[in-house]
Amino acid sequence: MKKTVRFYMITILSLLVLSGCAEAKPLPQSAPAGQPEPTATEAFVMEANATEHAVEPTAAYQPGENDVCDNIYYPIVNGASWTYDLSFGGQATYSMAVNEDRSFTITIQSKDSTVAMDGRCSDDGIVLLDVPGVSMAFTDGDGGSTITTNAQDGVTLPNDIQLGDDWSQSISMTATSSDGQVILSAQLDTTYTALAYEQVDTPAGSFYALKVDQAGKMTMNGNDFDTHGFIWYAQGVGPVKSSIDDTNSTQLAAYNIP
Repeated sequence: MKKTVRFYMITILSLLVLSGCAEAKPLPQSAPAGQPEPTATEAFVMEANATEHAVEPTAAYQPGENDVCDNIYYPIVNGASWTYDLSFGGQATYSMAVNEDRSFTITIQSKDSTVAMDGRCSDDGIVLLDVPGVSMAFTDGDGGSTITTNAQDGVTLPNDIQLGDDWSQSISMTATSSDGQVILSAQLDTTYTALAYEQVDTPAGSFYALKVDQAGKMTMNGNDFDTHGFIWYAQGVGPVKSSIDDTNSTQLAAYNIP
């Protein structure tokens, strides 16, 4: 049971930082204007060179006409994709499909697993794992499972972010195995803080990115589990780097946003 708990905790928390942290085990093309052309690489750089800046970017970025959420730090565009190098080996590719009602599904494909995660655009920002219905499905060689959101409050990423801002998201969820058995019920509370702007070097290029602190707490069966990490967002691109618990890290290797 301890391994199962850790599996779901890290999977969900990793996905909520909107990055390539969706670990298979033990967890269930052109660039926008002003950014470098994406390139792929087989080499993984564990730590990107980063320099903190206390000021915001001088040039105001405007979301493209295909962006349904108008969030400058994460394009919600039908057909967009991002590929991340994973610190534990291999890559994960995020592919986005957007619906007419401004909801969307992100399919995360790695070597050994596939994760499909639902989200939507709200007036306040981007919400992942929203209610009602199945919010995330995980499949691998051993079968699969689903996570259903029973209640949700807050946003994963606000539309308007200034340095020093903080926000939160609370989710109540149930995990069910492929044979229909309820594996666990959990409450996840995550808080975020916009820390600084940094120049971040990745295999896909160099980006001037907003660094966001993420702290999560999950309660399952009377037990509490805490995680901590960071996510870096580049305007018009989305997440370009992330880390969680000083163990799992990702960096952007390639991207395509129509």
